[in-house]
Order: sequence, then C-alpha cells, then structure tokens
Amino acid sequence: MRDEKSSISSDLLFRQMQAAFPDESYPRDLGPVPSLMDGLSFFPAGRGLYQPNGSTQTPTFPHGGVMVVGRDFGTHGAYVQANAERGERESDPTWNHLLTLLDEAGCDPRSCFFSNAFMGLRKGNQARNVGDTPAHRDKKFLAACRDFFIVQLEMMRPRVLLTLGSAVPAFVATKLKVDPSWSAGTLKAIDVAEKSIQTEVAVPELDFTVSAVVALTHPCMRPVNVRLRQYDLLRGRNAEKAMLMEALVYAGLQPATWESSHDR
Repeated sequence: MRDEKSSISSDLLFRQMQAAFPDESYPRDLGPVPSLMDGLSFFPAGRGLYQPNGSTQTPTFPHGGVMVVGRDFGTHGAYVQANAERGERESDPTWNHLLTLLDEAGCDPRSCFFSNAFMGLRKGNQARNVGDTPAHRDKKFLAACRDFFIVQLEMMRPRVLLTLGSAVPAFVATKLKVDPSWSAGTLKAIDVAEKSIQTEVAVPELDFTVSAVVALTHPCMRPVNVRLRQYDLLRGRNAEKAMLMEALVYAGLQPATWESSHDR
C-alpha cells in the first residue's frame, strides 16, 4: 500500500529534478532516471526513504532529520534490475554496511533521506557503478547538480548531513560553509585537519544552518577503508561511530547520554 501523503516530498523532488535536468542536458554516458522505483533505493532512482525489503508501506518523508548524500546511483543496468525487484536489497554492500553503522550509532534509518549528489544513471557498455562519474566532464551539468543539492536541502532542512565517500565532501563544499579541507578530495585531509565533523554549518543560499555535518567512508568500501579513519583518539570503525553519534547528540536527534571522546 502506498501512502501518497507520506511520499509526496520525494515525488515532488523527482518532478523538480526532471524539470531541472531535461533529457538533452545529460552529458555523454549519463542518462535520466525513467521513474521512481518502489521500495528501498537512494534518490533519484527511488524515493530515498527507508523501506525494509518486502514492505509495501511508503514511509513518511523525514523533514528535519538526517540527510545521507552518496555520489550517484550507478548504472542504468543496476537501476533496471533493482526496479524489477521492487527496490535494492538490504544485503547489498552499500545498504548492509550503512545500515549497520546507523544501528551502531543509534540512528533510526526512518529518520533519514538517502540521496545522491549527482543526478542521472551511467549508461553504455562500459558503464560501472564505481569510479569517477561522467558528470565531472560537463561543467554545466555539474553546476546544475550543485544547484539541485540546494533544492534538496530546502525541501528537507536536515539537522544532520552525512556525506559518503571521498568525492561528496568536495561537492557539498561548494554550497556549505565547511572547512577548506573538505575541498581536498580525500578523507585523510579532512581527518588530518580534524574537521570530519563540523557543527552549525551555514547554507548561504538558504539562510539556513545544518546543526552537524559528517564525512564518512563510503559504505560499499567500508570494510577496506574505514580502518584509515581517525577522530580524536579513536581509529577505524570506532572513529566513525563516534563522529555520527556526536553529530546526532549535538543536533538533538539522540539523547545526550553518550559520552563523547572529547569528554573522556
């Protein structure tokens, strides 16, 4: 059963995305998302709402909650397969590792909007779900994606924003008042600058402030790369768990009962 009221924000965003990105605006090797798939999926392929596999009830859009920003959905082939299966699988690496981290930090996935920085689907015989996105080859399209990020922020007004992987911090840095280390293109630079979590981050174009912003390892590569993360005296998984928990507490999305590393 689909609840029109609960999903209206995602559907509205999708229509706004279609208007902002007509078919002819996509660069070579990228194409539009045909329609929103039902079930679990990052926006714009799906509604970006946590819907457990097998559930037919569309969740309520989490205004004022947690916005999770990945790079892009991936290939047209991956979209076709997920759409046929009525959503992505929770057992897939990205969802599996991301949901595990959220659970460890006490973050209810129903409070999250899962989206992407770059719109569209990768296409062509050589298209892969990993690696740099073709969007980077087209300055006009890249600028349009950044502008649509603002549209998403305005719709959701998140209290916490989580970036996934090394490419997204630089993307959001063009629109948020974050530390310059976020533009470096590596999570190591952010960790060295001790800016993996930042609070009261301004969005100048909206006259709005995000309570906390956190740069996280992309969950697809988390088992390999999370060991490199550092936060205060913590390393690896414990570091990222601490970042997320501290952000949630600061934003008032979690009770202040957790003792942060700065308090020890």
